[in-house]
Amino acid sequence: MSYQNELLGYQKHAEAYYDEYAGGFEGMDPGYDNYHASTLGRINPADRTYTVRVQSTASRSQEVIVFGGYENADQPAGVTVSVGESSHAELRAESKSQPFLINGMKMFVSDPEQIGQVLKIHHRRSTGAYAGWTYQPADAVSPQNHNPKMIDDGNFEMEVTGHDSLRFQILPGASVTFVFTVRVRASMGNLLQGRNVAEVSHSPRITGLPQIDMVRMPAPRILGATQPPRPEPRPLPPTAERPPVRSHPPRYTLRKSEHR
Repeated sequence: MSYQNELLGYQKHAEAYYDEYAGGFEGMDPGYDNYHASTLGRINPADRTYTVRVQSTASRSQEVIVFGGYENADQPAGVTVSVGESSHAELRAESKSQPFLINGMKMFVSDPEQIGQVLKIHHRRSTGAYAGWTYQPADAVSPQNHNPKMIDDGNFEMEVTGHDSLRFQILPGASVTFVFTVRVRASMGNLLQGRNVAEVSHSPRITGLPQIDMVRMPAPRILGATQPPRPEPRPLPPTAERPPVRSHPPRYTLRKSEHR
């Protein structure tokens, strides 16, 4: 009995991690799809960025709401939110049906004091359930960054669905620009072609530092094939040791007393 329970546990584990695994252990297809390698789509490196700009002309600090598709709250007077690739309204509407995961953020400010304002991530449902946490941009300030009006944090992460919003206080007359990098997203149009709706970005995030980006750059592809890595130079064979020189005994020389 314990043996059957153990097999059932393995089956449930497999069905949870492999979306096309079915049929149990009897007659299992040895070529079932690997969830990470076969079924996930790929995000084009040129189609994974959102540039969100917040501009304030007000004379006092006010709370800005970025994202939040279901709530669709209006911005306070004197504050505008725009998206470089489309519009904030379109981004809000799309996030309700095609959520995505942000992994990495660059933040540009007109006033260095704006970096001290805490970012609040809210998750709110129509049932009244609420969850929230904070992010401090000042944690990403580095002494190696000589630009006091910019931070770059590759560890910033946020799920953006219709329930999620990003809120913060913008200073009077200040402007803030976010560059968000999308790591994972759901593309519902894939259903029409019988593919997995999940898409993942496999390209490394651009930091703007050549010494880092060039090292992380993937191998170039030619005609759909990845170039093999350059072979390492073969070490030179050790030099053959010369045989020892045979020493000859000294020649015998006659002494004067031996001459006749």
